[in-house]
Amino acid sequence: DSINYSISYSVTDIIAGEVEVVGASLQTTFVSQDLTIPSTVTNNALEYNVISIADSAFKNMTSLTGVSIPDSVLSIGGSAFYGTNIEALEFSDASELTSINSNAFRECSSLTSVKLPDTSYTIGSRGFGDCTSLINLDFGTGITSFGDGNTDIFNGCSSLVNVVLPASLETLAAKLFKGCTAIKVVEAKMTVPITLSDAMFATESDMTLLVPVGSYDAYDQDTSWNRFGIIKGVFTDETFNKYIGINSFDIKGIP
Repeated sequence: DSINYSISYSVTDIIAGEVEVVGASLQTTFVSQDLTIPSTVTNNALEYNVISIADSAFKNMTSLTGVSIPDSVLSIGGSAFYGTNIEALEFSDASELTSINSNAFRECSSLTSVKLPDTSYTIGSRGFGDCTSLINLDFGTGITSFGDGNTDIFNGCSSLVNVVLPASLETLAAKLFKGCTAIKVVEAKMTVPITLSDAMFATESDMTLLVPVGSYDAYDQDTSWNRFGIIKGVFTDETFNKYIGINSFDIKGIP
């Protein structure tokens, strides 16, 4: 047996046919289960597009261990999934998401992996704060600027080990990963190094940097990046996962 969720919606634009998710109730109290949010819903023979998730919609719903968010959702409200037990979060390549608001996934203590959408999106203060089990973070492929002055988005993510920065990235907020002391591997897919603040990562000398093989020299000579203990040029068809779990290196890397 499993839990059945009854999702509640609120119409935000009746002319455009748009609704937002405002919450859910349990039909059966039994075991934890994932929740699939549909991209459209029908009421009184009218079809509505699901375009947002309201503030605190699922806050502290501890039965929630997973969620599938449709591509149609543009915005995730503040504290929408605060304190839930979702274990992984992945947006598809077709996601249209533009904003994840403050505390949206804060204190999701079971969350281990996040794959953000391939769009230009923003994340509010502590959007993923205190996700103490978060290990892998992928920014997606479309973002150009990340942080927008919010330097505490990942505050308290003490287990974060692997970070993937997309080729599209142009700027990162200062101290974005301050306090994320477990980071071991950063894959920077940008062919041209961007400027990092002096306190972007906690202990770069103990970390490994993977860069495009043709950009090795640029990163090795850039003072923002050559603080990493090892820099390795990797071919585009090499998998990042190959390097996960490596904790230390004896010498500085050679491409």
